[in-house]
Amino acid sequence: MKHLVSAAAATAVIGALLLAFLELNLAEVGQGVADRLRALSPQLLGLAFAFYLASYFGRAWRLAILIPGLRGMVQLASIAARHNFLNLVLPFRTGELSLPWMLSREYGRTLAEGGAALLVCRILDLLCVTAYLALGMAWYGVGGSSAEHVGIRVAGVLVSLAVIIPIMSPLAKKMSKRLETDSGGRLRRFLAQATGHLACMSLRQLASATLVSLGTWGLTYTTYYFMVQAMSGPDPIGQQLGDIAFSRSLVGTTGLHLSTVLPVNTLGGIGTWETGWVGGYTLLAGLSKQAAGISGVMSHLINFAFITVLATAGYLLRKKPLTSAEAPAQQNEAD
Repeated sequence: MKHLVSAAAATAVIGALLLAFLELNLAEVGQGVADRLRALSPQLLGLAFAFYLASYFGRAWRLAILIPGLRGMVQLASIAARHNFLNLVLPFRTGELSLPWMLSREYGRTLAEGGAALLVCRILDLLCVTAYLALGMAWYGVGGSSAEHVGIRVAGVLVSLAVIIPIMSPLAKKMSKRLETDSGGRLRRFLAQATGHLACMSLRQLASATLVSLGTWGLTYTTYYFMVQAMSGPDPIGQQLGDIAFSRSLVGTTGLHLSTVLPVNTLGGIGTWETGWVGGYTLLAGLSKQAAGISGVMSHLINFAFITVLATAGYLLRKKPLTSAEAPAQQNEAD
């Protein structure tokens, strides 16, 4: 209850500050959202949903790479959708805990193994968002678009990936040994087990997961590009949104993605989602405050509808939880 009150207070404060920054009131935002809803293109919205759905099979594929032995892409996509839904609606990223829990109940994997996979996923997410931001800035021309600037940004991303991915397992091995030798409670033992699982991941696993992550994030960025295009129309705000090229959307949408991968969240992401969207599109992509604010609310509503559909379908398609006798057998089969 205390966390809900804190999240509600944070939601109200962030919402009020955002409205002040946009120089809008709730009535103006409501009218703008209503205008965009009337102008929505069903075809482009359907295309956005198709890419969104495909991105969850990318998430499923990544889980199958990071935890060998997992079977069933539909089931894994179901887990990814339910996990993301809980991440969106629960405050302070507490929905993250659902991924190891569902992998334990439905696949018999240990919580530590699921926690290790989750940690790698979040590291790769940050790297991929950074990569697409660098690509978008080079392509769109933020800070200069000469061949020299493009080369520096691309080289920086490649060097970061080439350095971070190979050292993840060795660092995890050192951390695991340190946690095992130090005295501590249940949390320390869990962290030791999780880092131990990460230390056992091969370079090939991590490299494959990185490539799949890059492809999955490409699908995600494409989703939001078509989402913005679906909001376009003949009115001034609609024209601004329609003029957003894919390269510009890579830059603008990054603000949103950073707000969703960082360990902060409000109730339903209200306020933090829009703040990330507005920050990216106004500060980096040059969109007007009004257009950024209204499209940010719209993207939140559409995304919530998308993830609710997928999470509901995922819940209906979920595997029956394993019994206490089945879980060890499935674990031994995977090993």
